[in-house]
Amino acid sequence: MLRLGSARNSIAVASNKGICCMDQHADQPGPPSPPEGDFAPAPPAQVDRLELVSPSLWTRGMTTAAVMLVVAGLWFSDFILAVFQAQQVSWQIWAMVLGPPLAFAAYLGWRWWDKPAESRAIVFEDERVLLPVSSNSKRTVELAYGDVKGVLAMTRGRSESVLVDTGSKTLGYADGEFERPDGTMLLRQELFRRIHQLPNASEVLAGMRERQKLARIATSKKATVTKALLGILAVYFGVELWMGVSEDPFGLIELGANAPALIDQGQYFRLISANFLHQGWMHIILNGIALLFLGTAVEKLVGSWRMLLIYLLGALGGSLGSYLAGPGMVSVGSSTAIFGLFGAFLALHVRYWKSLPPPFRQSVAWWVVIIGINAGLPVVVPIIDYAAHGAGFVVGGVAAWLLVLPMKDLKPDHRPSMITRGITVLMSAVFVAGLVQAAVYAFETHPQDEAQVFGSMLDEALESESAPEQVNFIAWSTAIDPDASREQLEEARRAVEKVVDEQDDRLEIRDTLATLNYRLARKLSGDRRLELIDEAIDIERAVFREATPTSGLMGDGKVTFASQLARFLSYRREIAGPIIEDNVFAEPPTLRFDPSDDGSMVIRAPGGAASTSVAIYASARVEGKVRGLVLTCLEAGKEEATIDNHDALAKWPNNLRLVTGLVEPVDTCDTELQFWPMSPEIQKLP
Repeated sequence: MLRLGSARNSIAVASNKGICCMDQHADQPGPPSPPEGDFAPAPPAQVDRLELVSPSLWTRGMTTAAVMLVVAGLWFSDFILAVFQAQQVSWQIWAMVLGPPLAFAAYLGWRWWDKPAESRAIVFEDERVLLPVSSNSKRTVELAYGDVKGVLAMTRGRSESVLVDTGSKTLGYADGEFERPDGTMLLRQELFRRIHQLPNASEVLAGMRERQKLARIATSKKATVTKALLGILAVYFGVELWMGVSEDPFGLIELGANAPALIDQGQYFRLISANFLHQGWMHIILNGIALLFLGTAVEKLVGSWRMLLIYLLGALGGSLGSYLAGPGMVSVGSSTAIFGLFGAFLALHVRYWKSLPPPFRQSVAWWVVIIGINAGLPVVVPIIDYAAHGAGFVVGGVAAWLLVLPMKDLKPDHRPSMITRGITVLMSAVFVAGLVQAAVYAFETHPQDEAQVFGSMLDEALESESAPEQVNFIAWSTAIDPDASREQLEEARRAVEKVVDEQDDRLEIRDTLATLNYRLARKLSGDRRLELIDEAIDIERAVFREATPTSGLMGDGKVTFASQLARFLSYRREIAGPIIEDNVFAEPPTLRFDPSDDGSMVIRAPGGAASTSVAIYASARVEGKVRGLVLTCLEAGKEEATIDNHDALAKWPNNLRLVTGLVEPVDTCDTELQFWPMSPEIQKLP
């Protein structure tokens, strides 16, 4: 589950990056083999060696992973650039940004180490077979013929492959990995020939036959419930997109997100509805992939009734875990239920480890890696709701164990009891009732609920160990939200004021406070409005002076803060005229840009010269829109000055206007004109 607008970060989503898929043998198999003829008596061995193709460092799977990595990088490019340009970044953020490419690089390095120097081969010896882990690996599994647990032929599209079950792991070989086009067929036939020659051949073949029968039954079952659940999640996400709330934590609250502060008021339907909501495309895609793989595997192994019950119990258990012990004030996501399926999948492995057939059984190494990743992700990615994941995992595992406890042997086609079906129907009815109640709530307005959740988020942030970062994140998200209410802006402002004094060197926190003052000023009137905008200008001017090109969170720090100051000054001029400190002028100086004269600019003081030098801040406007900030100076005793040939201004159109916003006395006058174009990111802000 993802935590939306949590105290630690923006929206906490129940993300399942670690469990998105099983290994290459977990795809849905086609018609299973071998045919019954493979178990019949076979002639003596005829093949001693099957050559594999030349090893390759780069595989199709790595191409897919690389493409996904590039797409993710482009998707989050603004955030990644901001992290590299910021002065202070937590180690968790660095881990989020650098972790995926470093992991990919580490895997590539491991692949290079594991790549054999020459082509591999499957070697049939008298009592055992030497099976390379793959054509691209120098590792080999030595398997006695009597220890072969299964040989399963699979067809996927036009490609055929063979899965060899060693009892502890499954090795797979596609026809494209062999030098001979009939390699998969020869491998299967030769293994059966060798097994037929064993003294206990009948016992070994009987075990293989039972496992193959189990695989045939499981793989032939349809994952109807999994597909239906995917459809329901897609419909809910479509509603989010239609309402424009998929990226908005408070919009998701309206649709039924998990919010402990509101559940305490009796809104228990959120424990159900939150499991069907997702925050953004990445969230729904990752959860959808995880549900497709895990849901299909569990449903094929235990049947649709049991799988649905595990899913619902995992969802409810995960939501309760998030409510009781979760770190966020708002959370959404189906990963509560998906981790329930994950726990069920593990329970099935523990219960039926010796009999679970390929392609369903995963190796111990796979489980160690996957569990390790999912246990470590919440430490690195604070938006992950670890309480929801953990509770869903435990509930799903226990539920699966109890459901299959009466079955000594795994029976995918075993009809569920009336009690199991009755509980499933009851749970389904409870979920339907919860979703209906959430829909009724969504059609009503509840501004007080949003205010309560927002206040709880800020209170939790202020009490946390990383209060400055958390408060600033929530407050900035509020400041740039065009739909933020006056109450939310004021709550955020009060919270930022509590941390800004202790973090005076944090320019981004002071910039957040200035932005909140600006947003509040636009919602108020009278003296209070003027006080707020003047305070915003004072804060931003100081931040701008201290800023360097690397101090911003949205690109060039100097440009970012200059753009902020430009729009604040423009609004101040609109409502009350420019700021002239110490009344050095009766009328504000004018700045006139003349593009026909090689980009020269004329400064004129219509009320006469000042007794002191002054710095002049002006907004550059084109057709009424702020396009940048100009800073120049007029020396003491002068009524007029001309600055020639400014390249930056010379590029602008003839209708560029320079509007004075602030005049301040200075000790020394730098007559060189300085210009900062409007940041595209700042220009989009409300």
